[in-house]
Amino acid sequence: MNILIFEQSDLSSPDIIVVSGRRARHIFEILHAKIGDTIKIGELNRNIGVGEVIDFCNTSESVKIKILSLATLSLQPQVDLILALPRPQMLKRILENVASLGVRNIYLIKSEKVEKSFFSSPVLSDESIKKHLLLGLEQSVTTILPRVKIYKNFKQFIGELSISTAKYAVKFIAHNKANAVDLRNIMAAQQCSKQNSIIAIGPEGGWTENEFQTFLDNDFQCILLGDRILRVETAVYVSLWCMNL
Repeated sequence: MNILIFEQSDLSSPDIIVVSGRRARHIFEILHAKIGDTIKIGELNRNIGVGEVIDFCNTSESVKIKILSLATLSLQPQVDLILALPRPQMLKRILENVASLGVRNIYLIKSEKVEKSFFSSPVLSDESIKKHLLLGLEQSVTTILPRVKIYKNFKQFIGELSISTAKYAVKFIAHNKANAVDLRNIMAAQQCSKQNSIIAIGPEGGWTENEFQTFLDNDFQCILLGDRILRVETAVYVSLWCMNL
């Protein structure tokens, strides 16, 4: 935890944060903070600053922190991610890492090669999704929580996508096709760096031809992520890293 992220519900007064559980234990046992020490803090979806540890209640059960400043703007993500819903255990890791890498919106969608059972996983609960995203934000010292929307129907997603697709400066779909452009070459030419962009990553078995064509019909450009065949989560990380350079 490289930053303590708090919400309004953590405030006991306008300038006092009280946290318990995992966050309190981390401050006490990992950071070895003492009363009077300062730590980096940030309000969820708002600014970053500094807080002073003023009290430990019941040893490490809860910690009181006085807000000293909240003046630094958090990094604002400019990339949206379309992701064919992966296996639940993989999704946990992906949520944490994409929050660290910087994503504004995550669209988890049903494609033909996604198992229906994945959508019944408790990992998709609001509480679980938020927990894993927060872990990623804490790692990267940012506070902007990605918004997650789940689509169990591919056609419904595409219908909504068609309405909003014009707002993107850059739209990519990762797919192993002969005429695909290597994302590294696009980035080297600085054609999409820091722009309002969206990328679609398919399931382990890849997009079907109909799904792929649907994205092309919505003006997505086909890209490759190098010469190797990558796992879904690796493809997600590589693409986001390149696009956030």
